[in-house]
Amino acid sequence: MRRITECIFSKREKICAATVSAALLLTSCALLPVEEELPEAPAVSSRAEYGYTTAPVERGDMVREVSAKVEYQPSTEEKLFFSLDGERIAKLYVEKGDTVQKGQLIAELEMGDIPAQISQQEKSIREMELEQTHLEETLALLTAQNTKKEEAAEKKVQDAQAALEDAEDLPADDKKELEQALQDASRELEMLESQNSAAEGEQQEKITSLKEQLEVKREKLQELESKKKERQLYSSIDGTVQSALNVESNPVSSTSMSVAVIQNYATAVFVLEGDNCRYFKKGEKVDIILKDDTASSATVTKKVEGEKPEVHFSLDVPDPSLGKSSSGVVKKVLEKKEDVLYVPAEAVVRSGEKAYVYTLDENSLRCRTEVETGMEAEDYIEITKGLQEGDAVIVE
Repeated sequence: MRRITECIFSKREKICAATVSAALLLTSCALLPVEEELPEAPAVSSRAEYGYTTAPVERGDMVREVSAKVEYQPSTEEKLFFSLDGERIAKLYVEKGDTVQKGQLIAELEMGDIPAQISQQEKSIREMELEQTHLEETLALLTAQNTKKEEAAEKKVQDAQAALEDAEDLPADDKKELEQALQDASRELEMLESQNSAAEGEQQEKITSLKEQLEVKREKLQELESKKKERQLYSSIDGTVQSALNVESNPVSSTSMSVAVIQNYATAVFVLEGDNCRYFKKGEKVDIILKDDTASSATVTKKVEGEKPEVHFSLDVPDPSLGKSSSGVVKKVLEKKEDVLYVPAEAVVRSGEKAYVYTLDENSLRCRTEVETGMEAEDYIEITKGLQEGDAVIVE
């Protein structure tokens, strides 16, 4: 199979029959100069002595492919450390290879009585919140009752006031009684408002005091929860556990020793930039040649067009050994033909819409032969008409 690489890296060495020192090139069909004594050598060597390099017309498979270097952008990585030194590790909840979610508990230190204190504080807060609700409901009910009483007392004052206003023609003693009734009603209203205000104020003070106690309880609870959280490790990313601490051999925490390393392979991609991006489309499968010439299947997960085209390839099976300095080569077959004739590209000369090659006949004449071409690559051109397998064409 003839494999044609279109984009980067070294070209295939051109196949030639013979190469000689500089000589006069013939520009039309003519007889080559003949020396007085010809050496015993194959005809191709004799032809080469006059300055021609030839290559045979070959038959085989032609493959045109794009081959381009891609740079690796490693996965997002998180190393988890305890912030406390010298504390006993109570539990490690993951092991190498586990898949974890953001916010998942990874490990924790021994807690002592912290959980019990938290439980007690939470219970006390719930009880005080219930009491606060009861006091607020009681205050609302008391306020509603007092409002009704005050409205009744106000109505009594208004009635006494109206009776006094209508008593212009009554005797003085009767008026005096009405005035006294108005005064009594007014004093009753004042006393009622004072009593109600005092009762409501007392109830409000209980609520205020309880709120202050609740605030202290909540602050204490936050402090305990902070202590508990300080003794726990949570993942901040989705990912896979790359490594995990052996708790049996390292049972005590250290701020310099990672408990687990988590990687998010979803962010790990090979990146291609430049003109070669046009050969790829989102969702297609390709092969990426990694270290040791091993090929890994990948998928195009992102394509950016415009002035700075870019394509992202994600490995179908993540490779934890890859790092920031890793790179690879992405390859894609663009065109393939089997059992065709082809010649080196430099052997074909074009004039308008026609194509020609130069050959040497049995009399060592350089002749121009019109050909028809097919598939083209950087190094070779398919010949569909005009030549036969084994014919020699001039390449220089």
